[in-house]
Amino acid sequence: MSDLSKLARKAKKEKVKGHEINIMPLGLSDGDLIEKLGKKDITTIEAIKLNEELIKKSVPGSTDEEIKEMSIEYMIDLQEAIMRANNLDEEKIKEKTKVLEQIKKEQDAKST
Repeated sequence: MSDLSKLARKAKKEKVKGHEINIMPLGLSDGDLIEKLGKKDITTIEAIKLNEELIKKSVPGSTDEEIKEMSIEYMIDLQEAIMRANNLDEEKIKEKTKVLEQIKKEQDAKST
């Protein structure tokens, strides 16, 4: 094995609303997902699907059922934790948080 093995991704513990979650940083093989994260103009449906894909890649062992049943109230904090685990800058975190806040508002409006 080469010295590159020292640079392999390792899960990082992050807090999400008081719950400690192991988050796996994205790797070079996740280029398509990283590219999608950089998109600025994204529909609500695209954002939800992107978040599902991001969670599946970032939270080892998470199932489709767990992801579908996760409360929207945790989405913003979870995505921020994923961004921190990937050492993405604060501006990117703020951009993605705005999109998630809009989704939460839309979901709240539908439920009332």
